[in-house]
Formats: sequence, structure tokens, C-alpha cells
Amino acid sequence: MNVMGGLHVLGGDREIYCLNVSIMPEETIKIYPFTSRVLKSIAIQKILRSHRDLILSRDKYKPLFISMLSDGNGRRLYSLYNSKPQILVEGMVYRGRICISPRGGASIDPELEGFVETPFGRIIYYVESIEIHRLSSLSLRLDGRLYVEFLSPVLLSSKIIMYSGGNGVRAELFRIPSPGAIIAYSLKLWNSISPPQYRLPRPCDDETARRYEAIFSVRAEACTGVEMAEIRSVVVETGRRRDGGAKTDTAFEGKIRFKIACEEIEEIASKTLALAQHLGIGRSRGIGLGEIQLTPQPTKTHTKAYKLDKNLEQKSK
Repeated sequence: MNVMGGLHVLGGDREIYCLNVSIMPEETIKIYPFTSRVLKSIAIQKILRSHRDLILSRDKYKPLFISMLSDGNGRRLYSLYNSKPQILVEGMVYRGRICISPRGGASIDPELEGFVETPFGRIIYYVESIEIHRLSSLSLRLDGRLYVEFLSPVLLSSKIIMYSGGNGVRAELFRIPSPGAIIAYSLKLWNSISPPQYRLPRPCDDETARRYEAIFSVRAEACTGVEMAEIRSVVVETGRRRDGGAKTDTAFEGKIRFKIACEEIEEIASKTLALAQHLGIGRSRGIGLGEIQLTPQPTKTHTKAYKLDKNLEQKSK
């Protein structure tokens, strides 16, 4: 670990740094819509203040993820559009994660615990641990199938329509995120932060990477198939419009299992989705959306199940 200008400078430009942070409010506070705003405030003012510009950047593929806060049961705390705010109770401990991969390495403030005045009140924070993951070593063993759980709402524009029904039940349509879009996004995220020697296909320059990403996106759609989905569409507030009104978008919650029928797609996905476990998937990752958890599925699993939870759907309206 090197020290430069009072800041700890870790590693080089091929690593992902994940800071596991615990916080405790000094008074009970209400937050709407996303508790990630607390971590973002702490990052800007304290532990990652050297990377303020990156944190505030609107770059679609910026190398940053700031999670929602979690309670003692690991539940991510956020509010859907027009729902009640989240309550952070005085004296209770909440945990979150900040993952960043800036060019040239991460500059982390040496003061890893203390107090910070946020727009929501005075917060005690403590950096419990710092993980460093080398880009070149990231990989998952997929075995042809992958189970993806969305830990926070995911914003992806590409969707597919599935029929729900059977056994005499009237069939209905509902939307789920396309597995191909999930993998394709992870490739674009990978190439956007990788030096040329680690881009896929490697090595390649920017133009070659963009051409490959376009072809890969089509192939990923053709080579993946949904086997199980328990998904609901939800409306989230992602900002404010110029007229002061809420800016909203439709996101997805739930879980999905899909198969990958092409060796090349699986090989790429095994690396890029490993990165997505740290940096998320889709838009607004810097405010806690798009957090995923991946679990490889054994090849013998063939059960098909498509489920739309209407009760949950109604609650989100």
C-alpha cells in the first residue's frame, strides 16, 4: 500500500476495489427513495473524496457501484415510486458496499471511521474491509446455466414477453429482462473499464471492441433461453425533471434462471458477469440499482416455471 498526499493509493488500473461499510445514524431518519444516498454522501465527503467527479459522473458505463443499505437480515432498503420512505433507526447498524475501479487505482481516505454530516443527519461510519479483485482473475463456472437474483431493481431496456398460465388457467403476458441483454451489458461494462490487453476479444482497440459488442449482443440473444422466471415490474424514481417533477422508469425485481447454449458466449459471460457481481447491471448503478447475485446451476436442472406475482405487482402500483 502506498501513501500519496495523505491518501492511501491502492493497486493500478486493472483492479476493482470493494469497500464494505457499516453506518449508524445518531437520530432516526427517513430516506426516499434510495438509502444508497447515505453511502454516496459518505463517499463524496470522506472515504472516496478524491473520486468525487467519477461518483457524480453521468457516464452510462462508469466503473462504480454504490449499494443500498441493508438491514440485519440483509434486505436492501429502498422505496418504489410513490411508496413510503425508508426509516433508519437511531443506534441501529446498517451495511452497504461501494465498488470502484478508477483509472490509475483507487485513492481511499486514511480516515476509515468517524462522523459525517449528511443531508439526512449526522452518521457514524466505519469501513469494515476493503477487497481488491484483479480484472484478469475474475471468472465464474457456469456449466451452461445461470441463476440470477436481482437484489435491487434492475433497469434494462431489452425485454422479452412470456406467457403465464397452464392447467386451464387463462394465459397472460408479462415482461422479463432478456438474458442476452444482461450478458451483453456486462460485456460493454467490461470493455469500458479494461485496458486494451484485457478487452474482449483480446487484445483489441476501441473500434474493434464496439464492433464485437454489436455482434455479441445479437448472438447472446440467440444463444440464451429462459428456464425459470419469478419477475415483477416496478416503477422507480431515478431523479427529478427540469420542471421539478419526478423522473421515473420501469425496472425489474425477482430472479431468473437461463441456459447458455454457445461455448463462446458462456466463456465471455463467465468473466463479464463476474465483474457485474461487483459493479451491477443496467442503468443507475451509482445509486444502488442493478445489484445482482449469481449462482451457477447444475446441468441436470430442466424444470420450466414462469411466474408473475400479481399481489406484488399490485403493491408496486
